[in-house]
Amino acid sequence: MTRRILFPIPMMLLAGILLISCLDEPSNGDDAGLNNNSTIPDAAVDSEVTPDAAMTCQSDDLVSQLTCGSGRKCTLIDDENHVGCASTGFTPAYASCTESRPDDCALATLCSNADDSTRFVCLPFCEELNSACLNGKCSHVISLAGGGSAYLCAPADECDPVTNGGCNLDQYCYLDRTGGGLTFCVDTQGTGTAGQSCTDDYACVLGQTCFGPIGTGTCTPLCHAGNDSDCDPGVSCSQIPNTDYGLCFN
Repeated sequence: MTRRILFPIPMMLLAGILLISCLDEPSNGDDAGLNNNSTIPDAAVDSEVTPDAAMTCQSDDLVSQLTCGSGRKCTLIDDENHVGCASTGFTPAYASCTESRPDDCALATLCSNADDSTRFVCLPFCEELNSACLNGKCSHVISLAGGGSAYLCAPADECDPVTNGGCNLDQYCYLDRTGGGLTFCVDTQGTGTAGQSCTDDYACVLGQTCFGPIGTGTCTPLCHAGNDSDCDPGVSCSQIPNTDYGLCFN
């Protein structure tokens, strides 16, 4: 009779076999936030980062644009002028846009015909009436749903306030004191003449400007900087800083 000799399995080898067996078993899904066979959290694997549709904004955010998240903008979302978040468009400021709400304009701009009733362009939002804004002046008021107002920039016109060139036949070119030598075509000519008091930039007759602090001043003839011939004989042209224009002073 042949005897079979059994060799005992070393304990360390047995433990290794049991460990491999456990690792090969399928997971029951309770992996404490880890994806199977990976050290990447499930949330990073199974979900994508998307804009939060519940995010909203207020009228104060129309200029700052800090609340709606990546790829979205604070804007007017319907014809009643409710303020809310929407997808950001790509049409830049002062470029032609498609009339809609929400619109296809870039951050901090709104598709509007407020500055020219014949066409829609992306007008930048601005904070305070009559203040300087992106290559223009904060001029247009929009009444918001629920109360309050928003403001839009009027783009500057490339007209000549000395000769009244560059505007339509029924418009008048004026230099604005918002800074930078911006000029605007307006529909009504002022009546103030040289030496008379004035309260705004458009109160004087053509070829003059309201010189002095905002809200008060004196109508003064304009000239092209460095060109004394634009002034009366014996009067010199004193340049207005940071502009191409000057004032005719005795």
